[in-house]
Amino acid sequence: MSENEIKIKNNVILHKDNSLNRLDLSFFKHIELNEYKKSDLLAYWIYDFAEYHDEEKTFNTW
Repeated sequence: MSENEIKIKNNVILHKDNSLNRLDLSFFKHIELNEYKKSDLLAYWIYDFAEYHDEEKTFNTW
């Protein structure tokens, strides 16, 4: 792996970590405000999105 690829990979990991931390804060906020439905819907949406994203390359529309 080249030095540039290592930098790109590390940058992607940093963005991933920042995004997950921000998402965690959002969940805690909604839970603390007793907005359980919002938090639950967000969790389902994220789970489904990740499933679709992982299967995107192999998804057959026919």
